[in-house]
Amino acid sequence: KRVYTSRVKLDISTKFGDWIERDLLDADKNDIDNIILRDYSINERTGKVDERAVVVLEKHGEWTMPGLRADEEIVKSKLDDLLGALDELKIEEVRPKPEGLSASLTRSTEKLTINNDDVVSLQSKGYFFTRDGRLLSNEGEAVVRTNDGCAYALRFGEVVYGSGSAGAPGGPAGAQGGAGENRYLFLTVAFDRSALSEPPMPPKTDFL
Repeated sequence: KRVYTSRVKLDISTKFGDWIERDLLDADKNDIDNIILRDYSINERTGKVDERAVVVLEKHGEWTMPGLRADEEIVKSKLDDLLGALDELKIEEVRPKPEGLSASLTRSTEKLTINNDDVVSLQSKGYFFTRDGRLLSNEGEAVVRTNDGCAYALRFGEVVYGSGSAGAPGGPAGAQGGAGENRYLFLTVAFDRSALSEPPMPPKTDFL
């Protein structure tokens, strides 16, 4: 029933990024063994997808790319830049995704279950649905796999000018809170069984 008073110097941060693990993938770049880069654009009126290029990078001791000729090789500096960028992806802010979107991301249903307002909101951030219900981004996507079978699908959306919840998508006209640039990013994770081999059968299976 007593009440105490004390003199305490507190410096508690209210910044979102100070209270979370900001490393987005939480994976070391040396553990990445497969990268698929998909370059495409979307006709926002018709929903038609223009697939420009797909680049596959594989690590088998050394990095290689299917289809390379004997006199061709990967530019190591470009690969190092890519791996470094993936390793340094940091969370700046988290926005809630529309209810019903998870089913579309996992392709567990062919039916789109989000409303028109949510569709418009996604489009303002650079995400569009195709006619068959796939969610694509206006800046392409990448699938990054680590040697433990985690496959991260990254869909890159609009640039966000400013920081935290004050940030605004679009361009300099929407800049708030500084000139720093971030980008909307949808991240989904799946398990790729092909990355791991089956353990060998024991030589003896007769157990007492």
